[in-house]
Amino acid sequence: ILVTCREMQLWSERLFVHDKFTGPEVDLVDFGYSVHLGNIGGLSVCRWKPIVLSIGCQDRSVKIWNYETYDVELVQIFEDDIYSVSLHPTGLYTVIGFSDKLRFMTIMIDEIVLTKEFSIRNC
Repeated sequence: ILVTCREMQLWSERLFVHDKFTGPEVDLVDFGYSVHLGNIGGLSVCRWKPIVLSIGCQDRSVKIWNYETYDVELVQIFEDDIYSVSLHPTGLYTVIGFSDKLRFMTIMIDEIVLTKEFSIRNC
C-alpha cells in the first residue's frame, strides 16, 4: 500500500507477505524525505518489479522509486505540465498525460524515452 499526504511525503507497507495477510494493523514506512516539490500528481505501482512511479505537479518531474530500498532510481524533468501517469506491469513502459499530448514512453536505465505520441490534450 502507498500513501501520500499534503506534506509531499510517501509511505509504504506490504499487506501480504508470501500470500499471507499481515493483520489488521499496518506500520507505514516513511520514504524519509520530500518526494516532490509541491503536490504529488499521481502514482503508479509496478506489478513485477518493486518500483513505483510518481509525478510532481509543480516540479514537472517523474521519479521512479524502489519501494524495497526506498531509493530513487530515476528522475526526469519535463517542460510541460504533467496530469497523469500509468506504469506497465513489467515496469518497462509508461504512459504519461501532458497538457498537450499523451505520451507512450520506454523506461531505460538512465532516462525515459519517447516511443509514441497521441494528440490527446489534458489527460
